[in-house]
Amino acid sequence: MSTQIVVAQAVENVLDHPKLRDGLPHFFSRLEAGDSVTIAFLGGSITAAAEGWRDQTITWLQHRFAAATIKQVNAGVGGTGSDLGVFRLKKDVLVHAPDLVYVEFAVNDNGKSQEIVRRAMEGVVRQVRAANPSADICFVYTLTADMAPVLGEGRLTNTIENMERIADHYGLPSVFMGREVIRKFRNNTLVFRGELDEYPGKMVFSKDGVHPYPATGHRLYTNELTHTMLALQPVGKPTVRELPMALDPSNWEDATLVTPDELIQQGHWEQIADSDTILPAYLKKAFPQLLRGAADDQPTASITFEGRAVGLYDIVGPGTGQLAIYIDGQLVEKRTRFDRYATYYRPQYFLLPEIPAGKHTVRFRVLHESIDKVGILGDKALAEGERQAYERADVYIGYVMLLGGLTQ
Repeated sequence: MSTQIVVAQAVENVLDHPKLRDGLPHFFSRLEAGDSVTIAFLGGSITAAAEGWRDQTITWLQHRFAAATIKQVNAGVGGTGSDLGVFRLKKDVLVHAPDLVYVEFAVNDNGKSQEIVRRAMEGVVRQVRAANPSADICFVYTLTADMAPVLGEGRLTNTIENMERIADHYGLPSVFMGREVIRKFRNNTLVFRGELDEYPGKMVFSKDGVHPYPATGHRLYTNELTHTMLALQPVGKPTVRELPMALDPSNWEDATLVTPDELIQQGHWEQIADSDTILPAYLKKAFPQLLRGAADDQPTASITFEGRAVGLYDIVGPGTGQLAIYIDGQLVEKRTRFDRYATYYRPQYFLLPEIPAGKHTVRFRVLHESIDKVGILGDKALAEGERQAYERADVYIGYVMLLGGLTQ
């Protein structure tokens, strides 16, 4: 009994109270004045989900501040964390000049290198504030069934703890949106996985333990966030902000994406057209200058930059293969752009380990080497009619990721 009391008290102390910090004063001053505001939602698939906490929060704000014009920017990309979010921030968020940016990466960053999480999240904050010091930022934390045991004991995951250090340093409000989820789970009135009507008398959070149902898990998230927004409304006053010293001087505020038209191309690269029959339309829209290189041609693409790290924002799927990466003329890695989930085409990315800051040239080369795709897929047996799609070994270039910038 005493253990249960201690745990319950820990939940109350650690999880029940959002951190208001310096509030969202610029955002609320515009709302209250009936001005036009833009809210960007940066995150993964939980944020991208239609009719989820993002859409529900917008609906709530529109009802409460009917005189204001509220525009939302959906910058959620499934299966990606802050280590990509900081790179795509300019093109997906900052071009829209947001007044408020919600940042949701607690789930997709869970289990990643904590140094990378800290540097990427601080890079997000510093890029937003460098672009517009008046822009407000709010960290929001979601959860999965696998995270519930730690959170249920009143402890934050390592990832959330590191995000909290950054939020605290920059005075950003943060909201653990799963407070009521954990309470219901501990009271045995919520099940994390199942069909909506599978457990009579209990709320079913999601089908898979991760992606909430709009009517249950997402609604709990929205209730927590909107309750916190009410508490945040009177906090702070709009002031001129100065960007403080960075917690980590090696943070990723210099993260950027380079479009394929900046690359020096050798060999045949195919510019993907709208009429392409291999890729779904949403990928062609996400990567407007997308290149495809075939293994038979082994084309190369190179770029010279001033910086400390390079990577690729690309696509994996049934017909993707391998590439070799050279930095300053030296082979540094061969990358297989195929995995056990590559039964469909989806965005993917990688960043190579950091190198000494300076001027470097990177060259990507498509390889003509066989991949044991059947072995990689494991128990996902291919039907006879599907095999042809897997015979290709293409490499796609959507963007080059840089910690740094192009040389002049």
